[in-house]
Amino acid sequence: MDELEDTVQLNHQMGPKVFRQHEWILIRTEMTTEDDVAINNRLAKMSNVKQGQKPEITMTLGDSKLATLQRMIVGWNLTRTVYGPDGSNRDLPIPYSSGAVRNLPKRITDFVMKKINEYNPDMDEEEQESFLPSVIDASEDNLQAERVYRLK
Repeated sequence: MDELEDTVQLNHQMGPKVFRQHEWILIRTEMTTEDDVAINNRLAKMSNVKQGQKPEITMTLGDSKLATLQRMIVGWNLTRTVYGPDGSNRDLPIPYSSGAVRNLPKRITDFVMKKINEYNPDMDEEEQESFLPSVIDASEDNLQAERVYRLK
């Protein structure tokens, strides 16, 4: 997949309270199955697995948000204002990297997450209802087939 295919630039016009005139972030508009799996794998962490104890599962929702941002942001032109000892200030570019996403201001990451979610909505109730019976039926067929196989 081409890196810039299916992308949108979020900028000052879209978020005047979020971005300065010259700033923008480029995001992918479509999340892939691989993205979804990688993000969901960051939702929880297990511990005590090797000690022979009952495993503990800890939910890590912040990690999944960070993983989403790291996978969906593909570039930016952002700056940070640096103040000198003499009171002067200047804007310095923030170099883009997947790891640098964790240091972006919350106002920016909240806006970007909102846009990612708009481009990748969850199934609505009607879609879920039409999807679930086929999954349940398939699961029941698999269970019947498994029981028959085990009996033979």
